Amino acid sequence: MRVRSIAMGLVLLAVPTTAVAQEVIPMDVHVKAVGKGTEGTVVEVAVMFAPEDRALVGNALDLRTTLSSNGGVIEDLTGVVAVGEDGVARVKRDWAPGSYDLSVWVSSRVHPAIGFSTGQLEVPGTQGTALNTADFQSSPEAEPPNSSAVHFLDVPNINSFDALHLEVAVPPGTAEVEFFHDSKMVDRRKRPPWSTRVSTREIVQQSRYRAVALDGSGRYLGEDVIVINPPPGESGIEILVAPASASVQGRLPVTVAITDRIKTLRVSLYIDDKLASSWQACPCVTDVAIKDFEDAAVLTAEVVDLQGNRFVEVVNSNGLFSGTVRVDLVELQVQVFDSHKVPVTGLDATDFSVFEDGTEVEIAGFGTAADQPLSVLLAVDSSGSMSGIFPQVRKAVEVFCTELLEPGDRAALIRFASEIDTVVSWSSDPSDITEGLDKIVPGGYTILHDAIINSLIELQSLRGRKAVVMLSDGYDTSSFASFSDAMWFSQSMRVPLFIISLRKGDAWRVAKSSDPTQVRNRHQITTLAQKSGGNAYFQIPVTELSSIYSSIAQILRSQYVLWYPPPPSVAGEFNSIEVKVAKPNLKVRTISGYYTGR
Repeated sequence: MRVRSIAMGLVLLAVPTTAVAQEVIPMDVHVKAVGKGTEGTVVEVAVMFAPEDRALVGNALDLRTTLSSNGGVIEDLTGVVAVGEDGVARVKRDWAPGSYDLSVWVSSRVHPAIGFSTGQLEVPGTQGTALNTADFQSSPEAEPPNSSAVHFLDVPNINSFDALHLEVAVPPGTAEVEFFHDSKMVDRRKRPPWSTRVSTREIVQQSRYRAVALDGSGRYLGEDVIVINPPPGESGIEILVAPASASVQGRLPVTVAITDRIKTLRVSLYIDDKLASSWQACPCVTDVAIKDFEDAAVLTAEVVDLQGNRFVEVVNSNGLFSGTVRVDLVELQVQVFDSHKVPVTGLDATDFSVFEDGTEVEIAGFGTAADQPLSVLLAVDSSGSMSGIFPQVRKAVEVFCTELLEPGDRAALIRFASEIDTVVSWSSDPSDITEGLDKIVPGGYTILHDAIINSLIELQSLRGRKAVVMLSDGYDTSSFASFSDAMWFSQSMRVPLFIISLRKGDAWRVAKSSDPTQVRNRHQITTLAQKSGGNAYFQIPVTELSSIYSSIAQILRSQYVLWYPPPPSVAGEFNSIEVKVAKPNLKVRTISGYYTGR
């Protein structure tokens, strides 16, 4: 039995926690049956490394094997295994006969390096005397997740833009849970469900929520932290030390919280350079002697995820109760036009000046379409009124995607009517978009505001150039979200919106209409698009749709990206943005401003 090896790409993330570039460990995995077990068949998993990679691998590895069947996990084992002189790490397991999927991860303990393999295997039945499988257990160093500790349940998918609820699991004896939004207490629960309500505006902001469980005497039982809408690319780690009043026999609980809930291979806590504890998954809670805190200079939490990214958070042991501050970069997408509204290329960083709330800020980075890949979210109205023209719409979107995407770019496709569905999730192949469009069958009403918010959420964790290109033949009729909600999301996400409004027919005269509702709707769409740094197109006959898409493609191919660290400001405050170009007769288009917290 052989497990197919998958090469992993080199990854380097620029995030507030320290991210270390991972080298790829080339490896080959073989599995063979070696005898009868007490439960099934004893199999040997052999992970093989080339001699030239021994220095990268070392004499021991963190190894994780996950056995699954029909989507369910049968066994998930993490441990430390020795690497023999022959360059092979071996572990034996007792598995029932059957067909399985096996995934194997390894992480070097001497270098920032990781390897990953996955494949299918068939475990045969065996006869004879059962082997003593105790001899074949790996020696797990990692603690299991502390399921009885305080921990936030997964953030639910946002399918209603009214609000969402954050819920925590708590240990036995909990009488009260206090919820904090950033540093302010916002809720106190004295009975299940142990949850708090999060409003729409807090969904879009970078909002930190902390839950503290107390017993009937007000004694601390534990805590956890979660961040809604974390900064792009950040894998947040926080080290939470219990208050002194929670000490038991001279020891304090310490929690390593992974605020964005990434899937982990290993989580480790160090006191100075000494390993205090490690886990394969969270909740990650341990007890540390108070004397160790007093003698230490720093505490370090290290996370290695399943993609091989390594993140580190270091805090001074004397400042554990003050918390840490993370600063996200403000990233601006900028388009420049001449007096004939033709996009201008060839400018460099010295041609631009950026002002936030009237004060010039120093530009920290600059990019163009040539060196900044594009992520474009294509949102297509599939309401019932689109039925007659959808073949023409499908063709126009296909051509747009094919002509726009260059190597390194990617696109996603959603459809919206009475509901919103992600049809294609981020692909660099235009044919995937074509196939997705072929699956769309128009029907239902139009939830335009919800679609705008959903599109922006799809882009929230991506860096670089990005845009939403939305097509509809009408205005909002059935959204949960209001226009103000959509505007808030738009001015928080800093992503240009290009909204195309199709003409419904010769009798459709919204541009000259005296209907107050139509006039208001048109004004709202124009405001949304322009304040995001994009544009709105009205009264477009379906026969001219291709030329509009072509115009948008030209703009996207001429974008500039500027970024800078934001000056200090109050959370939730709106900061106005103005970008100037040092050359005459040029017009700049970018966001009008943004809300602090994103």
